Amino acid sequence: MMNNLQQVLKDKGNGYCALIISPENRKYFTGFDSSDGFLLVSADRAVFITDGRYIEAAEKQISACEVMLLGKTYPQIATILNKMNCRHLLVESTRMTVSTYNSLKGVLKNISISTDTTLDTIINSLRSIKTRNEVESIIKAQRIAEKFKKRHETLLKLKNNNDVSEKSINILSRYVSILAVGEQKDLNDLMQYTIYQLYDEFQRYQLKVQWDAYIQARMAGAKDLDEVDNWMIDLKDQKKNKK
Repeated sequence: MMNNLQQVLKDKGNGYCALIISPENRKYFTGFDSSDGFLLVSADRAVFITDGRYIEAAEKQISACEVMLLGKTYPQIATILNKMNCRHLLVESTRMTVSTYNSLKGVLKNISISTDTTLDTIINSLRSIKTRNEVESIIKAQRIAEKFKKRHETLLKLKNNNDVSEKSINILSRYVSILAVGEQKDLNDLMQYTIYQLYDEFQRYQLKVQWDAYIQARMAGAKDLDEVDNWMIDLKDQKKNKK
């Protein structure tokens, strides 16, 4: 994917570079997910700049380009572009704010900044070409969607049998979403759980969140805190005690 963008820049002529700032496009070209960072690309070089939160993980995971620790943002971008012999900078005009544009313009003295949608069009065109891995991901997503549909149909049948209410269906769907994000569990695995397993897992997750917050507060010096249950407690015993 990075090679394809570099080839397009090469075909446009000498001195063309691209600055990619949107999270989804940074991830598309680097394979790395981050909330902050800049990707600079020329015909023969690519550099991903990110802050201290991501630098270690980025260095381990990214192989498509160089990785650098973010310093003074715009002077650093200018330095890298000058080393790339950039004369024309293509940007994601539909994503770039006026503030970012003005900051770039202030440091890129001898580089023209494109204000049209050239880079957006190029990226959209490249993204429309699916790799084998992307096709496999789409197929996997479709399968997960089918599992969701089947599980929902099952819950509806139970509802029709007066075993599960509409409110219960919504709660169970929320459990799956929360566990997938909070515990970073594979959605496909969660869809295999029975209703009772899902409820038990969610209870355990709630206890773990409460326990972590309690321990962090204690370590920070907080006092007069209400005791919370150890997240490793036997859930059956906890239910009995509440009764």
